[in-house]
Amino acid sequence: MTQITPHGTIDENLRYSQRGILRSERIYGEGFQTSGGLRLARELTSALGIDPGAQVLDLGCGSGGTCLMMSDDYQANVLGIDRSEDSIAIAMQRSLSRKASVTFRCADFCEIDSGALYGDLVWASDVLMYVRDITSTFARMHSWVRKGGRVFGTDYCRAPGTLSSHFVNYTHACGMALSTSEEYEAALWGAGFEHVAVEDKTTELIQQLKDEHARLEKGKRQFLEEFSTNEFEYLLDRWRQKIEFCLTSNFEWVTFSGHRPI
Repeated sequence: MTQITPHGTIDENLRYSQRGILRSERIYGEGFQTSGGLRLARELTSALGIDPGAQVLDLGCGSGGTCLMMSDDYQANVLGIDRSEDSIAIAMQRSLSRKASVTFRCADFCEIDSGALYGDLVWASDVLMYVRDITSTFARMHSWVRKGGRVFGTDYCRAPGTLSSHFVNYTHACGMALSTSEEYEAALWGAGFEHVAVEDKTTELIQQLKDEHARLEKGKRQFLEEFSTNEFEYLLDRWRQKIEFCLTSNFEWVTFSGHRPI
């Protein structure tokens, strides 16, 4: 049963329950918990030069869509890590029917020691916004990237300057610990990465969010065959808020990358 808070919204603690994951996939697409879904994952990875047999770490892999795509499209060996037991259970179940070189692990990557993992590419999509210390996190990620390899990801950032109280309350309720894009760039350089790039893609995100919002509205009938009216209204409102926060210069959305020197 869906749990409702006194304010009439879905309990944020249940967003990564099995029901919450499957509910969000009705917008993002199967296997995805990030805006843009499979289309964007393919678009971004196409520029990364992933070779067959490459070792890839997917931090905050969710229900495994990007992991399976990188294995299918690039014949990469992928380790997906997520702290949500339900996300990992869904990802593992789906991988059983695929001939994919993918392993899933339920763990908090912020608690994994430096040097304990290895990858030609470390991928992190819309997950570091929940990390309170990106400086030490990027330092740990640097230790996981082979020499000559790279880190790449997308993330929500907070805009510099004064933020609206509505936005601050929203991010607090969602458990976000947002940094600025400038702080991302400084943390990447500070961790020892080179050729660092942090690019503002907020305009692209706004269009993605609008498209997803429209798709949800169009698919209302099918959505309500499995989920409640309250859940439908919750998702519509959540997307409206994210669009508003981008348009009012509270949210920024960026891509970030850096290479580990040889």
